[in-house]
Amino acid sequence: MQELYLEVTTRCNLACRTCVRNSWQEPLGDMDQGTFALLLRSLPQTLGKVQIAGLGEPLCHPDLISMIQQLKTKANEVELITNGLLLDQQMARSFLKVGLDRLILSIDGAEKETYRQIRGGSLAKLLGSLEGLSELKKSRQCSHPKIGCELVAMKDNIEEIPALIELVKRRGVEFLIVTNVLPYTDDMKGQILYGEAFLRGLPSRTDPGAPWERIRQKMGDMPASLPAITWEQSSRYCRFARRRALAVSFRGEAAPCYPLLHSYPCHVFDREKSIHKHILGDIHQESLAAIWQAYQPLRARLDAFAFPDCPTCSGCDMVEANLEDCWGNSPACGDCLWAAGIIQCP
Repeated sequence: MQELYLEVTTRCNLACRTCVRNSWQEPLGDMDQGTFALLLRSLPQTLGKVQIAGLGEPLCHPDLISMIQQLKTKANEVELITNGLLLDQQMARSFLKVGLDRLILSIDGAEKETYRQIRGGSLAKLLGSLEGLSELKKSRQCSHPKIGCELVAMKDNIEEIPALIELVKRRGVEFLIVTNVLPYTDDMKGQILYGEAFLRGLPSRTDPGAPWERIRQKMGDMPASLPAITWEQSSRYCRFARRRALAVSFRGEAAPCYPLLHSYPCHVFDREKSIHKHILGDIHQESLAAIWQAYQPLRARLDAFAFPDCPTCSGCDMVEANLEDCWGNSPACGDCLWAAGIIQCP
């Protein structure tokens, strides 16, 4: 095990249109001190990276700073993904003090109204928080945390992304991650910018790659990761398995990846799919080392990505859920959008 994806809470201060919370019925909660202490004792002596994110806003957790400080004793790098609206100067100073390595802000629009419609928050407040952190780093001559921006691309904001890049570059953002949207509700299905149905719906002279080329030009020499817009069977691989990662929920349940930590409905291309969580074990019942060891046969299959090409076939009703595929795999990952690079996690 080299990486840990840690969900410290499923609570959030926003109600984004893009969020799984719009279709998800699980109770919300925080990782308690006992579960975190147990997790910390179970971790390998040295991890490559811990990413604090998941389906909640980490800054909602009252013990976040203490958690980061303790995780720094176990990991070479600790990374945090946040919507940034709770990032005040006290929090920013704490991040510098405990040595947070990377901070990734989720920003989905360059115009205040676009951001409000997608996120339901204040873009001005978020940009102010970003400026405050950048100025604090400069005043203290700190190189960390490295500041990145992650954005969810969709029809409502794709034209604003070049302007957004300019906004965040001027405020100290050092790298960019762009992901496509995964629709959890019917009203978001028309927002996708990928797949055969999207490409067929374009006017005959429209180049689907044109917005991405403008984004590349605007990035200049900024390190960036852009998503795929077409399904390519031969290029699929499990990012989580290859990174030798586990994901752990606020309850202490371990899964192969973030997408399998919880159960929820979503839309994969033009069809609805029920995702059932795939829990490998619970740290309250067995050690993380034992969970990792039992996971190895599945991880080997994930690493080889020995799964059918479900989006190209779609010839059976097994694709309606991820419980089993026609090759006998469970979970069924044959249409995983993360494996195709269409959806991205840092």
